[in-house]
Amino acid sequence: AELRRFALQTAPCLEQAAIETTWAGLRPATHDGLPYLGPVPRIENLFVAAGHYRAGIQLSPATGMLMAEAMMGEAKPVLQLFALDRKPGSELDASGFRA
Repeated sequence: AELRRFALQTAPCLEQAAIETTWAGLRPATHDGLPYLGPVPRIENLFVAAGHYRAGIQLSPATGMLMAEAMMGEAKPVLQLFALDRKPGSELDASGFRA
């Protein structure tokens, strides 16, 4: 509704236009704002890279590199920060990794 009001203020002639379809491209986000990256616990050879919210395009090169390494069995320790099984409010130690 807010977008429609803005459009009509900007171009009043749109009042006469028929709306054929509407769509919302919702951006997936996680509870803590960090994407989920890495293997799915207890399911062999299943990996997830999701929840980047609005930074998916910008983070795609690093995400691809981290995921490729994980899939080849060479996961970097930093991947722990993005684990699927992390809990809301997980504490990080001084190095930035979960304690």
